[in-house]
Amino acid sequence: MADWDIVNGGLHKEWAYETFAEAWAAAEKIAKLAEMHNHHPDITVGWGKLVLGGLCTHDAGNVITEKDHAFAEAVDKLGL
Repeated sequence: MADWDIVNGGLHKEWAYETFAEAWAAAEKIAKLAEMHNHHPDITVGWGKLVLGGLCTHDAGNVITEKDHAFAEAVDKLGL
């Protein structure tokens, strides 16, 4: 899992893009993946910036579990 940090008890990663539209398109890819995994992180999109944060398992007590690591690895495979 490249470039992932732990922030406020959840996995966190940021990407930089040249435009808002590019960041939004990447967020849509993550959203589709989140639906497939039934695992929904916080996603923030700004001008040229995408932030995925708060990735933890709520029904496990808001801790990082294997489910979170698997989702993060799936996000990395998107090649964003």
